[in-house]
Amino acid sequence: MSSLSTVHDDPDLAMILADMQVEYVETTQDRLAQVDQAIAALLEGIGNAENHVLEIKRMVHTIKGTASSFGFPTISMLAHSLEDYFETAGDLGENELYDVQLYIDRMREIIDDGENPDEVTAGKIIRGLPSKPKSVVDHMRVGETTVLMVMQRGVQRKIIGRELASFGFRVVIAEDTLEAVKLGMIMRPEIIITAMHVTPFTGAEMAGVMASIKATQHANILLVTASDDDVDLANLPPKVTVGRKGPTFSLEFFNFLKNHGLN
Repeated sequence: MSSLSTVHDDPDLAMILADMQVEYVETTQDRLAQVDQAIAALLEGIGNAENHVLEIKRMVHTIKGTASSFGFPTISMLAHSLEDYFETAGDLGENELYDVQLYIDRMREIIDDGENPDEVTAGKIIRGLPSKPKSVVDHMRVGETTVLMVMQRGVQRKIIGRELASFGFRVVIAEDTLEAVKLGMIMRPEIIITAMHVTPFTGAEMAGVMASIKATQHANILLVTASDDDVDLANLPPKVTVGRKGPTFSLEFFNFLKNHGLN
C-alpha cells in the first residue's frame, strides 16, 4: 500500500498532516513578517545594521530549507534565488533592500494563497524578479540573459558571480549538478558556467545532460577546468567552450561572455 493511500485511509494521520501544514503556513508568515521588520529597520537606520542583515539571511535560508517539504517548492526556489541575489549583489543598500522586499512579497502572496503555483507560473514569477544591483553600468546591456553557475561555494564563485551581476546578467547558482539540472529546467538559462569537478557527476557529464534536455539544449556552456587531461574534448556537445584556469582564464572568460550575451 502506498504512503498516499495510507494517509487517505487514516483520518488521524491526515488530520495531523493538515495541522502541520497550517502550522507551517503560520510560521512562514511570521518569518516573512520578521524580514519585513528587519528591512524597515535598515531603511530607517534603526538598530544594528549587521544584525538586521544576518537576520534577513537567516530567515530566508530557513524558509528555503522547509518550504518544499510542506508543498511549496516555488517558495523554496524564490528563497534560493534571493540567496543568489545576496551573493552577487554584495552590500545591501537602499535599492537592494527594495529588491529583497519584492522577493519577500512574492513569497507571501504564495503562502497566503495556500497553493503552490505550477512550474510554468513559478518560472515566470522568478524570472520577473530583480537579479542584479541597480548600479549596473548603463552601457553594459545583456537584456534578460540568465546565467546558471555550477560551482561549490568559494572565492572563485563569488568573484565570477559578482562580475556577471555587474554586467547585468541574471545569475542563478547551483552547488551540484543535480540541482543544476533542476534549476535549468525551470530557469532555462542562455548561458551555463560550470566547474569540471562538481558532484555527483562531472561538469562535462552535466553538459551532455543539458544538451539533451529541451529546456537547456540552447544554452552555451563554459566548462572550467585546470587541465586538458580532465576533459575528453571529442565527446563534448557542440555548444561547450573549455576555459582553463590560469593566467589566461580572465581573457577566455570575458571572450566567452562577449560571444554569448555581453554587448
